[in-house]
Amino acid sequence: MGEAIWMVATRCTDPAREDDFNRWYDEVHLPDILSVPHVVAARRYRLARDASRSASPWAAEDGPRYLAVYELDTADPDAVLRAVGELRPRLVAEGRMIDVIEGSSSTFFTALGARQEATAAQAVG
Repeated sequence: MGEAIWMVATRCTDPAREDDFNRWYDEVHLPDILSVPHVVAARRYRLARDASRSASPWAAEDGPRYLAVYELDTADPDAVLRAVGELRPRLVAEGRMIDVIEGSSSTFFTALGARQEATAAQAVG
């Protein structure tokens, strides 16, 4: 698997365009980011429930509702950010960005230890 993950929390600023936002993210934005060196996989998630019930930004009405998790083949976040920074002007010039996205956080985590998977016995129990 990867050396690190990059988590990007976002929200759509116009509820009437939520479907457009999700279609753009899945069909345009993810492929664009997957073209960046060091980004090897991606998956998006929608907020199901804020478990903290505290002052979490996820709990706010205007807080993030989506999370993109990118798997990276490097533990150097600066290399990824440089590559995304170099790509961004082209994406803007080509109209490949959307005007209803708002990012609330971008966080990198490096791998610690080996990846573990549940066995069939663990999954049942």
